[in-house]
Amino acid sequence: MKNILIIESSPRIHGNSNTLCDQFEKGALESNNKVTKINLNKHQINFCKACQYCYSHDKCIQKDDANMIIELMMKADVIVFATPVYFYSVSGQLKTLFDRCCGCYTRMTNKEYYVILSAFDSNKKHLDKVIETIRGFTIDCIEDIEEKNIIYAEGCDNINDAKSHVSYDLAYNIGKSIK
Repeated sequence: MKNILIIESSPRIHGNSNTLCDQFEKGALESNNKVTKINLNKHQINFCKACQYCYSHDKCIQKDDANMIIELMMKADVIVFATPVYFYSVSGQLKTLFDRCCGCYTRMTNKEYYVILSAFDSNKKHLDKVIETIRGFTIDCIEDIEEKNIIYAEGCDNINDAKSHVSYDLAYNIGKSIK
């Protein structure tokens, strides 16, 4: 059993990336994993102030929800980063969370991560920039982290497109494969 944290970053609560998160969660739970799912849009996460308080303390000086979410990230064995693609990057909500990890990412070791992307663009190659943004936080900063899989839901321009996309079953099957 693994401790899985799914981080949804879409402001559209029942949108395509969140629909895929639901499927991933369903599969992971069926394999008896512990799953916590949070939507960043439901939490108050302020921008990093670059004060460097977090470098000498265990948390950020700001009193918002970021410290709690970062603590969940540190305790998780597996993290799922889910984002809609806006102008070929991650959502602002996810980028803000990444920035807030500044003083603690060195303590986020021994993790696996998955990525769920939903995008209007139907050319998967165009989404490489989004993946590189996520890898800039994960692979380039966090020691002993392994990228396990990327779930692409390209060509999803309407709110329910993910339900008929090949990624719908894929998200479930990948979640179910985690043991």
